[in-house]
Amino acid sequence: MLLIALITFLNYIIFYDLSVWFQKVLLSRLEKNYARFLNFALSDKKPGLFLSGTFLVLVLTMISLQIREPNVNLFPVNDPKYLVIKTELPLGYDITKTDSITYLIEKDVKEVINETGYSDIVESVLSTIGKGAVGERETDFGTIQNKSITMGFIDKEMYLK
Repeated sequence: MLLIALITFLNYIIFYDLSVWFQKVLLSRLEKNYARFLNFALSDKKPGLFLSGTFLVLVLTMISLQIREPNVNLFPVNDPKYLVIKTELPLGYDITKTDSITYLIEKDVKEVINETGYSDIVESVLSTIGKGAVGERETDFGTIQNKSITMGFIDKEMYLK
């Protein structure tokens, strides 16, 4: 309440006069200067000079960007922190058989990781069976037949050092 009263008081004392000065003095000066510049730019042979100058600035900008490439990513760099492998078995499948099948898949995944030489960037391999075995953007709706194998990767900065 006190803040509203303070803003209202400042509006009455300072901001109103400032807004009137901005509208009557500053904006009118800017409009007059802009009109003078347009009259200057559009008279005689100057439109062609302004157009060719603009094109020259465009070409020089492209050349300077080729010489010194800025470190700008136009799309976000989003390296995955982990990979989820989901397995789906028929509903009502025995949990011990599900565990043994998931173990075989996990063993195959570890074998592929070691054979391909990616073991230095894989931090962990985790198997989850039952509740809690859902993906990154999924919701568990009460079924306990979810199975997943999650591989966690090390940070890219740590790997490049």
